[in-house]
Amino acid sequence: RVLMDNGMHSIAFPLISSGIFGGSLSNPVAESAKQCCRAYKHFIKDYPNYPITVILCAFSRVHFVAIKRLVRHIDPDAFIIICDAHEILGEGFLSNTSGTL
Repeated sequence: RVLMDNGMHSIAFPLISSGIFGGSLSNPVAESAKQCCRAYKHFIKDYPNYPITVILCAFSRVHFVAIKRLVRHIDPDAFIIICDAHEILGEGFLSNTSGTL
């Protein structure tokens, strides 16, 4: 709902820290991805006419495999892009100085 309240149409979930905070979960990255997908399914069910893009960011091949399998299971028609990032630059990002999302 925060997305809609702020007129946003995309959200990214970087799964890089899910392993650190996963505690005793056997596969914290897959569990985190599953929770993200579950939230997405609830959102589109509650707001079917609100366009949204969700990005799950994985940081290893093992995580890619788990996420691909999970996303295909939840939504066989999902659009998946897998690529290696060799360099990420901050140019072009907008700064949020308002203190809100």
